[in-house]
Amino acid sequence: MNAEPTPEPPAKRSKLFACYDTTADIQQIAPTSAEAQMTMYLNLCSQQRASEDCLEFWRKHESDLNKLYRLAMAVLSVPATSAAVERMFSHGGLIMKPHRARMSDKLLSNLSVICDIVTLEGFCLEQNAIKG
Repeated sequence: MNAEPTPEPPAKRSKLFACYDTTADIQQIAPTSAEAQMTMYLNLCSQQRASEDCLEFWRKHESDLNKLYRLAMAVLSVPATSAAVERMFSHGGLIMKPHRARMSDKLLSNLSVICDIVTLEGFCLEQNAIKG
């Protein structure tokens, strides 16, 4: 008997859609840590079309990326008008009078926020201050 070495089998070629199999496994299990969700998000972004609406993307993946979804909604929900900012400046002007020149910026900021909240709740702060 000759001891001929047996030829090695040819190397396996990767499957045509091998990258889709790994992402399908990732999508089936919703990651719980923020780091895992970020990794999943980056994998999804590499597959997404550039023309896809970002709000539609987040609606589609709300359950899979729940931690990142809340952050995305906070970042993407920019007010359409500057009315709230103008109202805050107006309240600051009403609060910061010449006889209150030594008021700290932190106190002015806190009072402006309180005034804005009170106004949103339907109370009129100026009328209550005049009556009081």
